[in-house]
Amino acid sequence: MNKSFVFFILTGLCITLAVAPVDAQIAEKQETKKVSAPAYLLAYPGILSDSPLYKFKLLRDKIWFSLTQDPSKKAKLYLLFADKKIAMAKTLAQKNEFALARDSALKGENEMTELTFFYKNNNLIPEPAFFNTLILASQKHREVLEEISSLVPQEEKAIYATIEGFSKRNEEEFGLIEQQE
Repeated sequence: MNKSFVFFILTGLCITLAVAPVDAQIAEKQETKKVSAPAYLLAYPGILSDSPLYKFKLLRDKIWFSLTQDPSKKAKLYLLFADKKIAMAKTLAQKNEFALARDSALKGENEMTELTFFYKNNNLIPEPAFFNTLILASQKHREVLEEISSLVPQEEKAIYATIEGFSKRNEEEFGLIEQQE
């Protein structure tokens, strides 16, 4: 059983790595169509939550996060995961997967909230360059959330306004954390 589990995980990883370059090229073409106000590009989401392989991606991310010890790298992982989930929400909304899009958007902003708590609880202050990245990321998240809000049915719009509020609050928290210096 142990060998079959390892084989299954390695096969999933190989499939993920084989698909990633193609997906990255598609994302690159999509991103060049429109230049957004904040000059910040979200990470490509990869496997979406509507895929049966998504659970393996989550497992991989949890392992990756738990093995990361360096606080600055852990902070960058929080941001990476948040960006991927926000980008995933947009893609899912474009596919009319509104419930999955909402869940991804909420989870993405939750990653940013977790990042604020990570800094507060560990009495850390982001490096100036990374602080600027966090502010740009928050602005980009709100921009994408507004785009998603224009795609979803009327009854879903209120939740995106709430998520945008979370994003604004996270940006304000980053400012407070940076002022502690």
